[in-house]
Order: sequence, then C-alpha cells, then structure tokens
Amino acid sequence: MRKLGVTCRSVVLAGPATGSPPAKTHKGPLRGGPPTRVTRKLNGFTLVELLVVVAIIGLMSTLLMTNFVAARERSRDAQRKSELNQIRNALRLYYNDFQKYPVGSNGTLLGCGTDGDTACPTGDGTWTAKTVLYMQKFPKDPKTQTGYYYERSDLDSFKLTACLENLSDTSGQASINGCAWGYQISEQ
Repeated sequence: MRKLGVTCRSVVLAGPATGSPPAKTHKGPLRGGPPTRVTRKLNGFTLVELLVVVAIIGLMSTLLMTNFVAARERSRDAQRKSELNQIRNALRLYYNDFQKYPVGSNGTLLGCGTDGDTACPTGDGTWTAKTVLYMQKFPKDPKTQTGYYYERSDLDSFKLTACLENLSDTSGQASINGCAWGYQISEQ
C-alpha cells in the first residue's frame, strides 16, 4: 500500500496489486465528491416565539392595570372615610355651640349661613354657622363630586354615609342610603 501526497484525509488510492477496489473510502468530503447537506443557522425569532412573548406581556399588563385600578379605589375610599371623620368633628363643634346637631334634608346638611339653617355647600364652600367657621372647605366625594349623605334622627344623634368603591372593604355595609356598599359613622 502506498500513499500519495494528496491533501485529503486518510484516503487509500490503490488497493492490492490485483486491482481490486480500495479497502477504505474517504473520511469527509472530497473535492468533486457527492454534495453534502448544508445547514444554515438563522438568527431571529419564530412567529410562535413572538406570539408567546406578546401573550405574556398582555397578561402581565392586565394584571398590573387591575391592581392599579383597585389601588386607586382603595385610596379614594380612604379619603372618603377621612372626610367623614372631619365632618363628624365639625358636627361635634357645632353641637357644643348649639346643643343640637344641624337639621338634615334629603341627605343634605342644613347648618350653614347666618341663621344656621341653610344648606351647606359641598366642595368649594365653607361651613359657617352664624359667625363661627366649622370647616374651611366642606368636602365632597372624590369621584362623583357630590356631598356625603347626612341624616339627623333627633337633636342628639346623626349618621354620615359615603358610598365605597371597594366592595371587599370590611368596614362597609351593603345597601346603605342608596349605596351598593356604604361606610357609615354615627354619633348617638
């Protein structure tokens, strides 16, 4: 067996002296040999991969928006509760001055003005009875921009009600003064 100076890997060019075919074939492609399968690696994303990513982003944004909306509802509910407590404190001051709570009419507080029996303005107005200032700015609901519901049952008791947005708030009650879920404080 003799090797010739050919630039291919382990190729036997001649067999035994009898002229039989070579005992070994080539390892790897030779020039002019059979075509080999060429594979190319493509850089990029498939359509399925892109759809999966878009679906995940959509799901995450939905969850975040739901949490964001719920957080805003809880924030407005906390503001409502705080404002009801401010009104209660002002009502206590009014009671100390007049030995009665102001009259209520259809959920509106009537305890303002020089006579002390005028409807109190919600939002922009002040609560002044006679010459005494009880609240610089009479609060209103942060979402509906309406006043809170006031009810006086007798001279020594009242109820204040605000409609809550967060139906899972444990301090709320169902069906109070037209609210699906209301928060009520009272003085008795």
